[in-house]
Amino acid sequence: MQCVISQVIFKQLELVDDEALHRTLFKKMAPPLVTLLSAEPEIQYVALRNINLIVQKYPTILAHEVKVRAVPRCTMPSATSGTHNGLSC
Repeated sequence: MQCVISQVIFKQLELVDDEALHRTLFKKMAPPLVTLLSAEPEIQYVALRNINLIVQKYPTILAHEVKVRAVPRCTMPSATSGTHNGLSC
């Protein structure tokens, strides 16, 4: 079932030649795809599989929907440091 969903999207987008229309369709498709990620785990799994396939073919589809923040790099404490209470950031 999950491959069918992404295949239908691919076929429909292949029928559209206008780049401006592609961008408009991407803007309309992206929010519902992201919304599916807040559903129960089974739906999240299927949604992520389909999103992965769609993003592989159209990498910019989620460019304005998903924000990635830099996270400080954390290191594991060494055995000789004397601290055994967790990560050090």
